[in-house]
Amino acid sequence: MRCKKAHLIEAISPPVQRYFTQTDKLTKHYFTHTDKQQRYEMESFILNWKVAFILAFLLTGVLEILAEVPSTMLWGFLGLTALFSWLNLRGLRKLIFARLNLGLPRLEKGWPIHYYFSYPLLAALPLFLVNATLPFLFLALMSALVYVAHPIWNSNTSLKRFELFSDRKERIERYSRALLKSMLEAGLLHHTSMNQLIIEEKEEGEILAYIKAADHHDTHLFATCLGELMQPIDNPRWLLKLVPPPDWEQGEFYLPVPASLARKKEIAILLCQNLQAALQHPFTPIYTREPAGRLHLLAAKLQTNYLNKDLLPKREILWR
Repeated sequence: MRCKKAHLIEAISPPVQRYFTQTDKLTKHYFTHTDKQQRYEMESFILNWKVAFILAFLLTGVLEILAEVPSTMLWGFLGLTALFSWLNLRGLRKLIFARLNLGLPRLEKGWPIHYYFSYPLLAALPLFLVNATLPFLFLALMSALVYVAHPIWNSNTSLKRFELFSDRKERIERYSRALLKSMLEAGLLHHTSMNQLIIEEKEEGEILAYIKAADHHDTHLFATCLGELMQPIDNPRWLLKLVPPPDWEQGEFYLPVPASLARKKEIAILLCQNLQAALQHPFTPIYTREPAGRLHLLAAKLQTNYLNKDLLPKREILWR
């Protein structure tokens, strides 16, 4: 039986988890952005609930006066009530549990949130005295109006981005894929393909990124470039500056272009494009060997020089 030949590889381990949850600007932005959006959405939901309550009551009365609501429609109204109540509860449940997981404070002001679902049931009881179908018509109208006014919870998008950027494994995988794709397209690697990229997670929680079954030149160059991409900014020839999303309050965010990719403008732009696709954010390439670029370089160095060694990526040499 033939044994697999082991290769000496160089791997990069990303910074510890607390860097991505406490220090990284993209993570911090989406944490605060999620909180703001959830606060706005809860206020909007409560306002829509109050308006829907009044409108549903008025519409129920008007329909009963103009044309008596037949009892045969009871099950139809009950089904609509169940459908729209489930849709409303699904979005609200995601918001509440997301806040619990993030350690954010509760949003309810005044009544606890369950009151907004139990109160309409109590308000519908007197309608039984008029017509047994009216309570279900009222509840169907109200739940439908609330859903139509608030069908999408936009904070879920911010929450997904926060989870993406705060995940060490996901973050280094996206960096690694964008970098490897750029190096292959630029012809910097000899005998490597995208399928050789490995993101390995050990039992003790350590994460390694490397390319398997590659020659020494390729594995060394890839590890060097990935380490430079995730290191504090020193003196790169090119910087990639994040185009800030709305409500950005974290200052400038830069990534250094590794030295092997910064020799030519075309390759630096190639990395910029691939990182944009990987992180789903636009970046602007900045040349640091001219006066305007030096100002950006100085700002970038000041923002990352405070990081201690525990918050930096680590390089390891292993047999795989």
